[in-house]
Amino acid sequence: MKILIVVNPEKKEGILLAEEISNYLNEKNIKNKIIVNEEKEEGDVVITIGGDGTLLKGFHLFPNIPICGIHMGKLGFLAHIEYEKWKEAIDSICKKKYKINLKTLAEMKLKDKNYIALNDIVLTNKSPGRLIEYSVLIKDEILNFLSDGMIISTPTGSTAYNFANYGPVLDEEVEGIILNSLVPHNISFRPIVVSNKERVKIFLGKKTKKASFWIDGQIEVEFFQGEEAEVFVSPQKCKFLSPYGFEFNLIRRLKEKLKWG
Repeated sequence: MKILIVVNPEKKEGILLAEEISNYLNEKNIKNKIIVNEEKEEGDVVITIGGDGTLLKGFHLFPNIPICGIHMGKLGFLAHIEYEKWKEAIDSICKKKYKINLKTLAEMKLKDKNYIALNDIVLTNKSPGRLIEYSVLIKDEILNFLSDGMIISTPTGSTAYNFANYGPVLDEEVEGIILNSLVPHNISFRPIVVSNKERVKIFLGKKTKKASFWIDGQIEVEFFQGEEAEVFVSPQKCKFLSPYGFEFNLIRRLKEKLKWG
């Protein structure tokens, strides 16, 4: 087994913990490597140290490797292992006592290139403070929008930016994506949950020459008038790892982090 430890280079506490974990793994004769930048590496498990942003970074660096996060950030919704219990979690991983859940991903095709997102794909204006005119083709019907943009959210991302924009929380077992317009000019619009059978097309209107898609807040993809973006539920999955005793429970996380109930 080889464990890759992804850490935010700007977080001194995270780097110190990464080094402590690396030393602990060395004592157990477990191969490991600390990943600070965007270097590629072969491995069997990815552990991220930081907040959800660091976990998303780790996913995009190693999308096909099982991943889990040790929380040292602020909210830490996805990175669900508290850093005080890292040794217990690491021991379970080394003994291969863990469960892997397959999480639904969103995928976008644009200019013959595909992008995947664990949380969301967000359409925003290249000119801050200006509305975007765009259209969405779904089930052979066109919806026209004038808004700050659109959040295309996965079930995992439904508790992130989508949630802050009054979107629904989607159960992890639902293979769908949410289309949530950001502050729409037409206030009657409500978010739409799209099944894994649909492929949604997005176009810019005449008043918007260019915009950007942000993939999990990690990758910017420019989008120009006349181009067509297609979004859908990806056939790929994220391998989300939970050590025994640290099982991820959506409702429990909502209660803990958002003070529900």
